[in-house]
Amino acid sequence: ARRSGEDWFIGTINNSEPRQLQIPLNFLNEGASYLANIYYDDATIETQTKVGIERRTVNSSAILDVPLVSGGGQAIWITPVSE
Repeated sequence: ARRSGEDWFIGTINNSEPRQLQIPLNFLNEGASYLANIYYDDATIETQTKVGIERRTVNSSAILDVPLVSGGGQAIWITPVSE
């Protein structure tokens, strides 16, 4: 994970075997809410890139369940939720 200002960026890349990762978000500020923009491989998406996007609200106690396809990866952009 890398931070730029208040935003966080997480990247994953996978080899030839599908796998499941768990990413704890305990590096986020406690008590704050964030929006996680998750960009992932999805062969069922009818676009040229086959990239799906999921958005969910997370906090420092969240653990992201990250499925990785063979030869794939994910990018996650986490930004604070404005109140």
